[in-house]
Amino acid sequence: MNLKNIEYPSFMYYLMRGIVWIFHSVFYKKIVITGHENIPENKPLILAPNHQNALMDPLLVIYARKWQPIFLARADVFKTKFTASFMLTSKVLPVYRIRDGKEKLKLNEQIFETSIRVLRNKKILALFPETTHTNARKLLPLKKGVQRIVFQAEEHENFELDTQIIPIGLYYSNYWIFRSTVQVNLGKPIAASDYTSIYQENQQKGFIALRDRMAEEIKKLIIHIQNSQWMDMYESVREIYDRPMMKRLNLPVSQTSKFVADQQTIASLDKQEESFFEPFSEKVKKYTDSLRKINLRDWVLEQDKAKADLIPKSLLLFLLFPVFLFGYLNHILVFSSHKLVTSRLKDRQFTSSVMFAMHFFLYPISYLIYFIVLAYVVDLWWVKWVYVASLPALGLFAHDYYLSVIKMLSQWRLTHKRKTTQVEELFTMRNEIITEMNQIQNAI
Repeated sequence: MNLKNIEYPSFMYYLMRGIVWIFHSVFYKKIVITGHENIPENKPLILAPNHQNALMDPLLVIYARKWQPIFLARADVFKTKFTASFMLTSKVLPVYRIRDGKEKLKLNEQIFETSIRVLRNKKILALFPETTHTNARKLLPLKKGVQRIVFQAEEHENFELDTQIIPIGLYYSNYWIFRSTVQVNLGKPIAASDYTSIYQENQQKGFIALRDRMAEEIKKLIIHIQNSQWMDMYESVREIYDRPMMKRLNLPVSQTSKFVADQQTIASLDKQEESFFEPFSEKVKKYTDSLRKINLRDWVLEQDKAKADLIPKSLLLFLLFPVFLFGYLNHILVFSSHKLVTSRLKDRQFTSSVMFAMHFFLYPISYLIYFIVLAYVVDLWWVKWVYVASLPALGLFAHDYYLSVIKMLSQWRLTHKRKTTQVEELFTMRNEIITEMNQIQNAI
């Protein structure tokens, strides 16, 4: 395994990052990055992100800044020569475990030596301290990977490296859909030197102290719902109460404001007595179940559009239907294929990763096929190029148009049933939940 100079910038990595940047800018509707000011210059860094969305997580870390972190990953993803070659080109190194075979554990010596060299040269390592991903909005217990590398590297260099651990929080508005929103929070550095004396006194205590500090700092950067028993209730309430909470905090309506509001909502629920949860959860569940029965979402009630507001938008969508149809028919194979594949995944957290990979390959291939076919049908060269150049925008328009129609139909459904007892009860239940949350905030 040739790992010479892997820590230094490479053209292939820059090229890969450029492609990742382009596709991420399309795949996500909005990417918000905070905390650039927290990243120290000319220091050895270890990035420690939370892990919630399979392969999309490391790609987002790469996207976040113009850096070239070297990731450490499970060795089982290096099984074939192709994947091993691709991973090394992508600056991903294998870490072997007993389950990979005892004879392979000795290969970790080279990985460890490389890791020390990376830090000695004041470059960047990255690994997920949870070691596995989860579909719950919470931080899993941290394993020993980061601490082991930090202290062994520092000890090897007489504790003079001054390694800085950067906690990173990754927040997805939705794990599984195309054109969702994501926020990357770069946290304040944790100096390994703060834990040197504890480690030298007792290695296990040093590991635990650094682990607990990392967990504490990462939780500040993510949506962390510790109470697993009432997870569904927490998730529903943070969607129902995000706008009222932003208003209470005098925050503008934005992604970063929603993140702060969600954290505040969760923190306020965490402070309640155990007796509060069951009746409140039943109230929230009754509301969400009632929404599902008439195929509505909470945001529809929140906006509560009048007919006068819906008619102009509906007319505009009607006029734009031919554009949507043209864009949809040119992308129907891509749209349908990823749904067919992702519906069969055993681990739903790989949905966006598979979608991203399929888009990465299928869009360019399909556009090339269309161009070749058109070359035999149309003689005018500019028609071919204009057609192919317009396809990406048409695909995005078709997707966004489809979502707009779905939302419009939901708003018309609410308007049609607005004066029914069923809908009036929904508004009453929603107002009761918000009122109770207001009382909780007032009591804090």
